[in-house]
Amino acid sequence: MTYRFLDAVWQVTLIGILFASLSACSDSSLKNRGDFELNASALSQEVQLNWNVPEATYFNLYVSSDKDCDFSDYGSCSDGAMVANATSPYRVKSLENKKAYYFRVEAVLQEAVSSWSFVTGARPNVIGFGDANWARLWTGAKLRTGVAGTHENVFLGGQFTQVGAEAGGLLAFDKSRVSAQLPDVPFVDGHVVGIKPDNAGGLYIYGDFLAVGELKRSYIAHILPGGQVDPNWDAKVSGEIKKLVILGDTIYISGYFESVGGQRRSRLAGLNAVTGQVLPWIATTGFPVEAVMDINAIAATEGHVYFGGTLWAPPSRETQHFLLALDLKSGKLLDWHPNPNGYVRKLAVYNNTLFVLGEFTDIGGRTRNGLA
Repeated sequence: MTYRFLDAVWQVTLIGILFASLSACSDSSLKNRGDFELNASALSQEVQLNWNVPEATYFNLYVSSDKDCDFSDYGSCSDGAMVANATSPYRVKSLENKKAYYFRVEAVLQEAVSSWSFVTGARPNVIGFGDANWARLWTGAKLRTGVAGTHENVFLGGQFTQVGAEAGGLLAFDKSRVSAQLPDVPFVDGHVVGIKPDNAGGLYIYGDFLAVGELKRSYIAHILPGGQVDPNWDAKVSGEIKKLVILGDTIYISGYFESVGGQRRSRLAGLNAVTGQVLPWIATTGFPVEAVMDINAIAATEGHVYFGGTLWAPPSRETQHFLLALDLKSGKLLDWHPNPNGYVRKLAVYNNTLFVLGEFTDIGGRTRNGLA
């Protein structure tokens, strides 16, 4: 196998390829379009709604657990109900936690003339304590103390900036509205570190979680176009997945696992994208069994799959950086040794060329400042 290096102009131009992100969102149906915003805040077993239409005579509030509900016929919808003469703010109570609900407000301007809000949704859940400072998300908010007070108050102390219903590890937003969060995806009990579209309207999610919606799913799951967890897709991975790449009908994963689908797979594995079944492909890296391998980046082309990361191997236990290629059919290590002298952060393939981004100054015996 051979590799080549780009000149500096192309290196700078194609940085965007390495950082490009793909967002998979579904358009809201036209029947959910509205004349004014309706804001929903989820709490435990209830949702608070806010709206502002000062010229209206009165308001009717509609609720259903059916996201496709025709609220003009709310009685035919799941959990359909109407509250006449509702006022903002309004709390809808006695709801089921972890269940998605959808709301719409009718503003009656004068007799037989109405204006409708956008449809909005929320998923009530147990109360969680969040930290709005993204730099501190890894340490998380901390609830340090609590005491039952006098009257009806309970006092809590700690380190947090937000209080509300736990949202889980996966959120959905209406891309045509600035901040309209929708409960159109299942509750993920854990952290989602990556999302990949399945090119059929659904999603693959992966990270550190053990349940999605009502189903047990370890570290990876397939979400159908309608927002439901795929009941027939269960890869049964034994540890956290860090990276995922899709090539045709195959998904390649890397992370901190030792088995997939009940079969021995250490750090690297291939899955059938349609069924979630582990493939017979077994990666042969050539590293000693006792080595600790941390894969930071993964990319695939027709015939090869590439991995970049760090290695701690006896007897020295010194950190080694690697960039290697495996054969897609056999899983065997290819005779290809770029040997970057620093950390590899990202890999991307464009027009059959592999781009490498990281903290290196030399790769393949050539001077390259972090991009090759």
